[in-house]
This record gives sequence, structure tokens and C-alpha cells, in this order.
Amino acid sequence: IMDLHASYKFYNGTYYAAFTAGCGYDMTKNVGAAGGVPSDHLLCTELADVGGFLPNMIDTSLLPNIFKGAIPFATMGAAQRMNKTGRAAGVGAIVPIANSNWVMGARYLNIDYSKAQVSPIDVMTTENYVGIFVERKFGASSTGPGLGFLGF
Repeated sequence: IMDLHASYKFYNGTYYAAFTAGCGYDMTKNVGAAGGVPSDHLLCTELADVGGFLPNMIDTSLLPNIFKGAIPFATMGAAQRMNKTGRAAGVGAIVPIANSNWVMGARYLNIDYSKAQVSPIDVMTTENYVGIFVERKFGASSTGPGLGFLGF
């Protein structure tokens, strides 16, 4: 899924919180289910992240330098596909790139649609996503609130 997100992030060197909303286009091949599930490739999410600075949680001396500044987080929120809303939950981590306004990260997300009916004989159950992202911060210091956009 290629997507574009806007987020508001707060990080004070110890605690991390973020609110993210966006939409993406699922570029996978539509295999077409027997019941004629619509081929809606649009996936939108609204997520809240809460986490903290990795060295405050574990000994990072054996990690490569780039990961020593990692900020792990738990995420929860909602996701929409085919006019159905599901509960989203997962984990991830961001790593600020030194001396820049960029961060990179990864996220695992599980979306539970609770068997939402999408055709006369088909239901949506769950979707799982693992992704990487790069974000650019705008108008913020490296330790304060900022606005980020997913680059790719």
C-alpha cells in the first residue's frame, strides 16, 4: 500500500505520543472472491500511538548505533475499507535521523472487521499489515511536537 499520512507527534526525550490519519491505495492484484467482493483498494486509518525511548526500557549497548535512538510504540485506532470500519491495533518504532528533520520507522497493524458483510456471501474478518515509512517533520524542534507526512 502506498499511502499519505499527516500526523501530530509529541516527544520529550522520554515519552512519545502521536495521532496519525491518512489513506493509501492497495496495489495488490484483486483475485476476486466467489461472492463478488468489491475491488475497493482504498484503505484509510486513524491511529493513536503511545511509547517511550528505547534506552529507558532495555540495554541498547549491543544494538547498531542507528537503532539506539529507537522509540517503540503501541498503536490503536480505526481503519476503513469498502465502507466498513474495523478496530486497528499494533506495534511499531520510529528512529529519528540525526541532524535532520526526518524520521524512519516500521509498523505492524492488525485490523479486525468483526466479520462485516461485504456481499451476499462474503464477510471481511481481519487484515494484517507490516510496513516501513519515512516522515518529514515540519515546523518543530527535534524534541517537541511536529507535523509529519509519510514520504513512501
